[in-house]
Amino acid sequence: MKTRVRYRLLALCMAVLLICPLISVSAFAEEGDASSDIQYENTENGAHTQDAESDAAEPDAADSLVVKIPVTKKIDYHPTGSTKVESTFTFQIAPGSDDAKAKLPEKTTLDITTDQEKTDYFEITFTEAGTYCYQVNEIAGTEKGFSYNNGYFRIWIEIVQDDAGNLVVDEENSFYGMPTDRYPLFTEEGLVFINHYYNCDPVTIKIPVEKKIVPAKEGGEMPKEDGTFTLTIEQMNSGADALDHSPEETSVVLKTASSDMGEFGPMTFYAAGIYVFSIKETAGSDSAYEYDETVHSIDVLVSFNEAQGVLQVDHVLDYHEGSPEGDPLFLSEGTDPIQDVTTLSVQFTNKYTASEDPKDESKDEDPKDESKVED
Repeated sequence: MKTRVRYRLLALCMAVLLICPLISVSAFAEEGDASSDIQYENTENGAHTQDAESDAAEPDAADSLVVKIPVTKKIDYHPTGSTKVESTFTFQIAPGSDDAKAKLPEKTTLDITTDQEKTDYFEITFTEAGTYCYQVNEIAGTEKGFSYNNGYFRIWIEIVQDDAGNLVVDEENSFYGMPTDRYPLFTEEGLVFINHYYNCDPVTIKIPVEKKIVPAKEGGEMPKEDGTFTLTIEQMNSGADALDHSPEETSVVLKTASSDMGEFGPMTFYAAGIYVFSIKETAGSDSAYEYDETVHSIDVLVSFNEAQGVLQVDHVLDYHEGSPEGDPLFLSEGTDPIQDVTTLSVQFTNKYTASEDPKDESKDEDPKDESKVED
């Protein structure tokens, strides 16, 4: 008899917990990574739990479950103590893997407006048990001075039915993570995206380029007149923002019969980050030349000098087929190791394939006097 009483008391306690309108689930995160503070509540027949005054009969089990996934935006200012700037940041949620059930919210983007820190939520309604995987990321903006977070987070949510038939979150099997690291889904913070704002002047650079002409064969002739060669530049990544940091003129025309120099720029950067550009030659139509097909990938590393309160270019590296580790085009003083390198150029070499007109071999032979030919 005592055992039955205990079980009935236990069942009563569980029933009280099941009808609790809101349960909080959270995820752990390191600073700058992600965490998840997921709130969920049972709904009935696609609607929120009915009020106590409703005359409708309460069903035995909820037909759906609403899960709220918080996203937190934080802003770090440089220099520290700079005047705060309010801005709007946009996030999006998408299926995290091809085999996951893509139960997406009605609104797959989320706008957060803040000048320091604020949290808002994606709301997802689940109608059946299963494992659901999502990816959340920030969409880079174009406001000058901000570096936007280009990382993303994956969340796995396990929805199960409890003994009463209600849909609930299986907390032990619900977690968030990066591609290689996973964390339990139970802390107070949400998915934290940290942006940086640089309250200082932008930094500008110019990238020098060089065209060289060489004979196709050693000792061969060189052109007597200038040829015309076109080089182009294109930004390949978003860097710290969605601005295009390519120069106003994205092509350089060089005319030479031996060598010539030019440059792309100025190129302006408003926030710290790694910016990648592609420089290549546009093949011409002059059959006397073999055009250079090398594609140069140029990495520009911009950082913030806390001591001086300025943005600076730490290095510009030229990656290409002949230099997989990158040729330094420029290194600023203060890099580690300190290396004062003279600015070098992105080089393109064309081969001059034209040759002299083939000789008329008949002129080299002794002329034959047909009149002296013996019978």
